[in-house]
Amino acid sequence: MESDFQLQSYADTIEGALCFWDHLHEMSLSDASMLSVVEMLLDKHYYHDSIIPCTDNPLREGYDIVVQAISEDIADVPEETIVKILGVIHFVARRRTRGGREHFEVLQRHVGLRVGPGMRLLVDV
Repeated sequence: MESDFQLQSYADTIEGALCFWDHLHEMSLSDASMLSVVEMLLDKHYYHDSIIPCTDNPLREGYDIVVQAISEDIADVPEETIVKILGVIHFVARRRTRGGREHFEVLQRHVGLRVGPGMRLLVDV
């Protein structure tokens, strides 16, 4: 994805939405929470699960924020492309985290939070 700017912009939409969710929680969410939301999104887009197994309010909130970002920014992107992007995001987050916020901190620093369709804001972390 690094060499494909279009795919990177799709990933930035999803990761920026995750950063916005983290910002709403005063940048206190763990990478494990992010991974759970990405797994729920993979269930939705790959397995076409219509039932969200999440009863935890913060996870449901993160899921809803990313679903809204996808519907506003990349609704015309084929579902298999979204699945591939979610898979890469999940892989990189799992690889980078050591059980804390390591991946979230990198995203906050380099992607920023999604504040609207096609708009992201970098904040000093």
